[in-house]
Amino acid sequence: MSDARVIAAVAIARCRISGQRLPQTELVRSTVTGQQVARELVVRCPVSGDFLMDTERVCCRACQQWGSPRIGQSIVKPAKCVGTYKPVDVEEAHVLPLLDRFPGLANWRSFRLGFSEDVMVLNASKGWQRRLLVVDRKTRCLRSAAGNPRFGGSCSPIDVQHLDQNI
Repeated sequence: MSDARVIAAVAIARCRISGQRLPQTELVRSTVTGQQVARELVVRCPVSGDFLMDTERVCCRACQQWGSPRIGQSIVKPAKCVGTYKPVDVEEAHVLPLLDRFPGLANWRSFRLGFSEDVMVLNASKGWQRRLLVVDRKTRCLRSAAGNPRFGGSCSPIDVQHLDQNI
């Protein structure tokens, strides 16, 4: 160890990225590669909790969150990006502020809501159409929006500036 701590040799391992010898308690295992790396060199997926290096993260095409490849490749079933969606009423406390901002949502028939560590994803559907609104949980700002056919097809981003016209 280079920082003068006294640690038993069996409790020390080498970071596979930096080569630095560290206590095993300061290393985490990358979910993608299985390599032990220093905790400061990884990020945590906000959905699955997986430890990943920046280069291992993927962007979910539905919600635009960066996370684990296990979660982020969900195109047809975007519910994976926030774990589980739960049906909600239009009167749900989390939905009401979005209805105030985007009154066109009141015309949609069903709503499902999912949460990750960072965002809330509202899935609104009517007929053959679906809209996904990704809202930052802390700031309540709309991060992104997407639309797709309700039964399959990939999500297409919707410009947030023109969301009112696309609802």
